[in-house]
Amino acid sequence: YTGLKALYGESNGFARLEGLEGLGNLRSLYLSRNLLSKVEGLDALQSLVTPDLSENRLTKLEGLSSLPNLSTLNVAKNALKDVDSIRHLVEGKALTSVDLSNNCISTIGGDNDGNDDEAEANENDTTVVDLLSKCHGITALNMAGNPVVGEVSHFRKKLIVALKSLKSMDRPVFDQERAMAEAWAVG
Repeated sequence: YTGLKALYGESNGFARLEGLEGLGNLRSLYLSRNLLSKVEGLDALQSLVTPDLSENRLTKLEGLSSLPNLSTLNVAKNALKDVDSIRHLVEGKALTSVDLSNNCISTIGGDNDGNDDEAEANENDTTVVDLLSKCHGITALNMAGNPVVGEVSHFRKKLIVALKSLKSMDRPVFDQERAMAEAWAVG
């Protein structure tokens, strides 16, 4: 089966990814509703465009930087909780669509080195926005159901301003909304 283009492994109780080395032509991998707690074993899948890793037990995104064609990533309904758990998104240079919905991504947590420095606390509310702003190619982002959306004031406006390529964030971003968000950012 080395010529497979798509592999469906949904709802199988997989706890690990292994044995995929011979599937160099694989473009889509559907592994939702399994027991995956770590992203591993994808290095050989150089043609992979769309992995669906939703409804698993992922606590941190990793192992995706070796996928040069990765454009659509679905990690909805996992256990991602802070900016550190999604920091690896910046390494996905071809990413255009990311679904992070219904995780527990919050401003609480992250780079905690034990210092409760007030300046660090003040920067905390924009950390997720700052990280996502480095993902320049993203045109569609789903953040619905994450605490950070309500914790960061004007979260949607901040992301629209920060991500010039963004066309949809939980719903479409129209030109008028972008113009208003950019005007708001200027003051």
